[in-house]
Amino acid sequence: MVKRLGRWLGRGTLAGAMAISLVGAVAAPANAATLTISYDDFETSASRSNWQFSTTGGDGWGQFDWGLPTHSGSQLADLFSPWDQAGGWTAISRTMTRAWWAGNSCNVSVWLASREGANVNVEVIDPNTWNYMALKSVYIQTETRAEPLHYIQVMTPAFTPSVSSFVFRVSIVNPDGDHQRWVLVDDVKYTCASAAVVRSGAVDGAGDHKDHGHRRTPART
Repeated sequence: MVKRLGRWLGRGTLAGAMAISLVGAVAAPANAATLTISYDDFETSASRSNWQFSTTGGDGWGQFDWGLPTHSGSQLADLFSPWDQAGGWTAISRTMTRAWWAGNSCNVSVWLASREGANVNVEVIDPNTWNYMALKSVYIQTETRAEPLHYIQVMTPAFTPSVSSFVFRVSIVNPDGDHQRWVLVDDVKYTCASAAVVRSGAVDGAGDHKDHGHRRTPART
């Protein structure tokens, strides 16, 4: 084909045509890329070692468990709120690392279940200021007595990580202090989407998304 073009266009014109072709390839429209940065189903001791439990009351507690209904696999996390502490909470949390390309819009999702009715916060926190980068508050009551227990997926609002690492936390809150609440936690997935241009097999970030999370809202300590 190049010989045929050379025969018709001549050497100078052929060089110009090739230059235009190369520029067009580099300037091709960007494609949206969505990647799973991490997925944690609590199935291995190595993955479970990344998580910490915390509570505001002595009778609130959390643990990894088995033998109960899970979303997948055999391992899950239990969270029990403080029994009679209005506003008390129990949480499971871990540090996550920002995706490597700039301008990404991210979400973290988790699967939750509860028979008793539980107020749950799904939180992304800047560890430098302890402010929320994203917050999703939900009421979870998937069944009362039905078997098997069903899970629902809860996802944070989109956020743009502004720090190299952030804290992801799931908190069960007892707003009234009337009785202890219980929630099951499983399968945490961290994903990011960015406009990207593929060059020689590499993906280069090109997005510039705004953060719509609750950056100025103080997180609980």
